[in-house]
Amino acid sequence: MLPKCLGCGSFGGHFLKQVVGMHIVHNERLKLRAALLNTAAGSSFTVGVLAPIAAAYYSAASTPELWTIILGVVMWLLTAVVLHLSADYILGALRE
Repeated sequence: MLPKCLGCGSFGGHFLKQVVGMHIVHNERLKLRAALLNTAAGSSFTVGVLAPIAAAYYSAASTPELWTIILGVVMWLLTAVVLHLSADYILGALRE
C-alpha cells in the first residue's frame, strides 16, 4: 500500500511526485556542493602550482630555493587532488 500524502491526504501518484521532487532537490544540493569543491580544487591548483612556477620563471630577483618551490607545489597539488576527489565522491551519492 502506498503511503498517504501529508499535504492532501490522498494515496498514490501525488505522494510519489513529492518523493521524486525531494530527490531532485537532494541531487541539486549535492551537485552544488561538488561544484564548490571542484572550484576550490581549481583555485588551489592555480594559486599553489601555476603561480609559483610563473613567479620563478618571470622573476630573476630574490627567487626562493628550489626545494621550497617544489614542496609548495606538491602540497598544493595534493590539496587540489583531494578536493577534486571529494567532489567526485559526493556525486556518487546522487539518487535516481
